[in-house]
Amino acid sequence: SRREDVAEVDRRRRVIVTASALNRAVMHAIAVAHSMSADVEVVHVTADPVQGEAFRDDLQAMVPEGVHVVTVESPYRSLVRPFMRYIEASQQYDPDEELVVLIPEHFARHWWDRFLYNQNAHRLRARLVGRKGVTVIDVPYSREAPRQRRRRRLVGPEGFDEAGTVLGVDEAPVEGETAPIA
Repeated sequence: SRREDVAEVDRRRRVIVTASALNRAVMHAIAVAHSMSADVEVVHVTADPVQGEAFRDDLQAMVPEGVHVVTVESPYRSLVRPFMRYIEASQQYDPDEELVVLIPEHFARHWWDRFLYNQNAHRLRARLVGRKGVTVIDVPYSREAPRQRRRRRLVGPEGFDEAGTVLGVDEAPVEGETAPIA
């Protein structure tokens, strides 16, 4: 049946979230991953095993049950190569399993922010895209709340006439805004 086919697909998909640090972008990506599959892993590459254990303990206390935290040690502070070895080992273990890799990214509000953030994410994506059995998804996260747009709507207290023209048009503020001074 169709329902069994969907259940089979869900069992064969593992979502992996890359996590360089414990921040809101990573937590947002974990929430997205958890909505995609019940099999979620958070992979943290670190040069310091003690720091990796602390990261695992902190994150495990914050994520829903069923989310596995994996720490990959990298003695040379390299990120991409150890992560790719982890992906290769996962694919060798179960070649038929679909891997979905979520890469949390900070949304750049200014052109110069692109040089400051997400450099490791770009390198990782370049190595993962096109790899058989791996789907790469960027999960953007805005560091600041977006500015509210100033919108105005037309209000006609007297309603409409027969031709559809608004009667008694006044400019009224959108909810949360103050009325213009006349």
